[in-house]
Amino acid sequence: MGSRNTPIRFHAHVPCARGRRKVVHSLRVTLPCLALALAVIAGTASAATVELGQSELDHLRREAHTARDVQEIQNLMARRAMLHSIGHNEEELELWSKKREIRWAQNAGCWIGEDYRKYYVDINFAMQKAQLKALAAANPAIADDYAANRYIGQTVLHILSTPLIEVAEDGQSAKGFWYTPGVILSTADGKVGEGVNMWERYGVDFVREDGHWRFLHIEVITDFAYPFGGKLSDPMPGAPSGDASNSGTEGAAPGPGAEGLVVPGPTIRRKLGESYTPTRVPRMEPRLPEPYSTLGETFEYADCRQ
Repeated sequence: MGSRNTPIRFHAHVPCARGRRKVVHSLRVTLPCLALALAVIAGTASAATVELGQSELDHLRREAHTARDVQEIQNLMARRAMLHSIGHNEEELELWSKKREIRWAQNAGCWIGEDYRKYYVDINFAMQKAQLKALAAANPAIADDYAANRYIGQTVLHILSTPLIEVAEDGQSAKGFWYTPGVILSTADGKVGEGVNMWERYGVDFVREDGHWRFLHIEVITDFAYPFGGKLSDPMPGAPSGDASNSGTEGAAPGPGAEGLVVPGPTIRRKLGESYTPTRVPRMEPRLPEPYSTLGETFEYADCRQ
């Protein structure tokens, strides 16, 4: 490939290079330029002569790796969203770190390690089975068959928008932020559908393990949650009496048919975010990702230890 100081010549037509400028002209190469530069390296482009030194090739490789990592992280987030939409929380859990202590946070605090599994998976199974039993009793058209009718009448939809992703310089971790407009669709009797608007923000830490990206920490801040046709001041169904903050699902009671179940509270209770009220001052919560070198030198999401 040549020494670091010896230019390597390729014959290529590169629209993003002007005059005698080289292909790499800034720290962050635009995707069209990057694609063309990789085509140069692969030998699939032709026409003009472009010179690339070894350091520039190294930079292109880093940029290509980062672009790949960003896409893999987007895919991971989308996979989680779709599993969540059908209530398969145990499959979501398989996308998390297998080697580090995981954390999940909402407005009211953090669930850590095993507490998160109990909150997000175990209670989810119990609620689904209890709710199916209640729906089957209310509507003869619904069979109390969990294998066939799991999560019947329920859907949770989260759109992933405004992605901001920073991959660490060492390539072993990443941070991401998404805004997620969503809805929760449900039924109390298996006959009439209901819905809740829910708009939230995600702050996420990712780690690379055995060549794959996995979730390490997820912080979810609910901006508002209110019933279809209602007002922002209307509490979310199942919310604690007197709760005017529309603070999301962590304070809500189990749905119809599962009223006797106890939803585990946070491992550490700490206010991380505030949902909308007419007196709320908007704040950037969770904070946006920033460029960094290694995970240990920067802030973490879902951190209730402070």
